[in-house]
Amino acid sequence: MDTSGIIKASQLEARLKELQENLEFVDSQIIELEQFSGSIKAFGESVSKEKEIMASIGKGVHVPAEIKGSDLLVEVGAGIVLKKSPEQTLEVVNSQLARIKEARINLLSETDSTRSEFFSLVQELESVNK
Repeated sequence: MDTSGIIKASQLEARLKELQENLEFVDSQIIELEQFSGSIKAFGESVSKEKEIMASIGKGVHVPAEIKGSDLLVEVGAGIVLKKSPEQTLEVVNSQLARIKEARINLLSETDSTRSEFFSLVQELESVNK
């Protein structure tokens, strides 16, 4: 029995599990950003018509809020907040979506190559043990 081959197969299996978990996380981030994008679009379309919205304050709790302008305050990192129009905010979200979708493609590619390597190794180990 090839101990190093079994160890390698075990490592590949662990890596496949890690990649799958990463894919699930990335998929959830894509869904979240797509929903957020829809919310921004709806806000941009209704801001001139509606003057009150239900603003989330977290954990499923909302409060009625009066809209006092169409600009959004967007945190850009390190606690820095900038005013952006809904259109500018959508550009930021779409850019994030593009980067995350690219990361997903890379994860899928790595998953496929790792899976192929794993199955080749398993077949090799099975043929040696016959």
